[in-house]
Amino acid sequence: MLSTSTPLRAYQERIATQASKKNALVVLPTGSGKTLIASAVMKTLDPKSRTLMLVPTCLLVAQQVKSIASETNLRVVPYSGDLSVPSEAFDVLVSTPAAFYRICCTQNEKFGLSSFALIVFDEVHHVVKRHPYRKISKLVQMLPSHQKPQILGLTASLTYAISNEEMDKSIQELCAELDISKILSSTAQELFQDGYHAARVPVEVKCDQKLEWIPPRMSSAFGVHQVREEFFAQVSTRVAHPLSLALMNRIETLENMITTHDASFISPLQRKGKFGKVTNWGAYAHGRAIKSNQSVSNMYNQLEDLYEAVRIAVNSRQNDLELSFALLRMMEQIRGQPSSLLTTLHDTFDLYCETHGCYGRLSSLKQEITSSLKNFGTLFRGIVFVH
Repeated sequence: MLSTSTPLRAYQERIATQASKKNALVVLPTGSGKTLIASAVMKTLDPKSRTLMLVPTCLLVAQQVKSIASETNLRVVPYSGDLSVPSEAFDVLVSTPAAFYRICCTQNEKFGLSSFALIVFDEVHHVVKRHPYRKISKLVQMLPSHQKPQILGLTASLTYAISNEEMDKSIQELCAELDISKILSSTAQELFQDGYHAARVPVEVKCDQKLEWIPPRMSSAFGVHQVREEFFAQVSTRVAHPLSLALMNRIETLENMITTHDASFISPLQRKGKFGKVTNWGAYAHGRAIKSNQSVSNMYNQLEDLYEAVRIAVNSRQNDLELSFALLRMMEQIRGQPSSLLTTLHDTFDLYCETHGCYGRLSSLKQEITSSLKNFGTLFRGIVFVH
């Protein structure tokens, strides 16, 4: 008999009843009670049977353990890579797939797939990707028919495919992979009548072109080396973004200061080969900071942060300069080393934003979120599209 602490809605009871009889996929929107349905199916099993519930992340392990335990009188235990293998008896094991797969590889009979009567795949669409779910589904396929556990898949979206042809192919592959007999869902009318009301509020789309950093030249560079050379060519001819020029000026000043204390220092920005690679600039300064005395080490730390800021500017073709300056502010707070050199740089950034009426994407996003929090409290939902 279906029973959970929270009474099942009509569509949940219908789906749970069908899912308890054969391998099934449950496709329902977020917040419509997929975990509750899975809990109800677990309760239909023989009291001596055990369930394995697989979830993609450690955060979801804790969440699902709490949810299932509150809805059933079953003994529910968590397992993930940061936890020891459960030694106590349990009715339901909630685990990340990678952690459970490692147990399977040890051939521990207590955790053999055939020792479970039911396996629940939360966010089951991951099965058809290069994901630990797929490894476990392959192990299930290798079991003799009489040892195979029942399968229950949960998802809000069956596939990432876009075209109808790709969607059909992906769904067929998913069903074949898990030997699925039924795909269970509900109509929008059913959901609405049974009390599932997705929030219907006006949607605002904020897309202000002023928030984008405009590169001074259309970039024709594609390879990493080309992008680096293009950046330095623009700096040397003074046509780079004003904020890029400000960064490079500070680097030149700081490198000259360091040279007076460390004659062996060679700027990686002027070097070729491995030591001249953009990705190695910060590491080079970091390595020298470790070997230097306190005063010189502090200068190297600042130089490391400036190199990393320029790396962001180079790799983004000067489109993400706000991130460069956000990194500098963050690292200055972390290191607890205020610098007049960096302070003037922050002032340059603030003045540029104020003069051009452009406060960048991060600042504008912060303003939008702050405004939404004031208007809606914590009950609002937003989508941030990033390039």
